[in-house]
Amino acid sequence: MEAYVLLHKSGKYKDYQEGLKRFVFNKLGYVQRNTFERAAIINALMDEVIAEGKGIFNVKMGNAVVSSPGTYTVTTNEVALQNLGAGISIIAIEEYESDASNSQSNGIKLATSFQVAGKDSMRVHAGNIVPLRVQATVSKYQKYLVLNVPIPAGCQIVSKPQGGGNETAREYFADHVVIYFEGLSKGTYYFDFYLLPQFTGDLTLMPAMMEQMYEPEFFGREARKRVVVD
Repeated sequence: MEAYVLLHKSGKYKDYQEGLKRFVFNKLGYVQRNTFERAAIINALMDEVIAEGKGIFNVKMGNAVVSSPGTYTVTTNEVALQNLGAGISIIAIEEYESDASNSQSNGIKLATSFQVAGKDSMRVHAGNIVPLRVQATVSKYQKYLVLNVPIPAGCQIVSKPQGGGNETAREYFADHVVIYFEGLSKGTYYFDFYLLPQFTGDLTLMPAMMEQMYEPEFFGREARKRVVVD
């Protein structure tokens, strides 16, 4: 990238510039680029766009042309977007209420349950330490994954070991645990968290979730579950 920037500023070797530009910039969304590299690429493109006097944000949305960033509401089921600007990418974000009662999987499948007498169970006893097990099945090798495991209300974490092996780091909070991975190969992994249920009643086990930090569309989420403590 630095070679391209220097070559572009020199104003020479236009043919080489185009080839180098395609090589460096066309894979901006590739998973192995970190945040610093992506920011540097975007800055280089922005400087070039400003120098050439092109509009950075100029989008045709339906029949309207939008030239400034902002919040725009679409009332139809479909809308056509056309970039009229300098080739900067458009990011479309859809917001909706997620149904946590169902699990979701795109490359990662999660299953969560308590382990009672060596079997999966959603019924535990107050005052007895019981492991909460998360099973994660990863469909292919991925880098920079994060696993978030909620802890049910009324349960106390009694053991806080730092994981080894594939784990990079663990963070323990009162209501959840976060585990970071630099990379995980295809396969199934198990994570146990030893909890002490303190009160009887019905508890809600919120969904565990694992995702690729820089490509979050590769993810898995467990369903919300009911836990009986007697």
